[in-house]
Amino acid sequence: ADYLSALRRRTARTAHGPYLDFRALGAAARPAYVALVRDPATRLASHYNYIHWGPRSAWAKFWKGQDARAPSFGSCVAAKLPTFPTRDDNRGDCLYWANVQLAYFCGLGCDHRDVTYGDAGPAQLVAALDNVRRDFLAVGFVEDFHDSLALFEAVLPTFFRGAPKLGLNLIARSTSSAGAPQPRTSNDTLRAFLATDVLPFEYRLYDAIAADFAAHLAACGLRRPVPPRRLWP
Repeated sequence: ADYLSALRRRTARTAHGPYLDFRALGAAARPAYVALVRDPATRLASHYNYIHWGPRSAWAKFWKGQDARAPSFGSCVAAKLPTFPTRDDNRGDCLYWANVQLAYFCGLGCDHRDVTYGDAGPAQLVAALDNVRRDFLAVGFVEDFHDSLALFEAVLPTFFRGAPKLGLNLIARSTSSAGAPQPRTSNDTLRAFLATDVLPFEYRLYDAIAADFAAHLAACGLRRPVPPRRLWP
């Protein structure tokens, strides 16, 4: 926070890491945050597939593991039903990276593992929403990428001017799961398990951000969609 506050020129920075509350850290400046979120179950499945079959560096493979023989996401989740919430600390496990979006917005000191296997969900949800509504200019949706760029352009035109037009020229491709085994068709039991047992607080955050997103679009004179919820797969 001190390093970024000391920069003399405006700087755009993107990185993996938790949200930082510059105000609480006593920094002289506060950033203009923007972010994207994704349907929690879909994001979790994509993350799992990326870990095991994605194009990753040698260091990433060593740190997080990569096993091309791993079961499909659906098969792995089904195996968790009888034992949840027994904790598995294998970074390649299908539930290991659950609730990371919630932990990101909650900030330093918030652990996604405490939400998945503990009782920290309500407190982290409150903290995350407070941070989003205080320090983020806008939060968009991967599922509604073009309108998210339009909103970013409206609230931060000096940086995002022309982004929606550029976004239309992007062809969405995903190579992260090209080698992943195709899961069996998910059933209502697996969907309900992810939504109500593993990711309930991240879905509450997702739904609250969706309501704010629609209101922000309307306030900026943009169309007012309802971001689609795409429960995996």
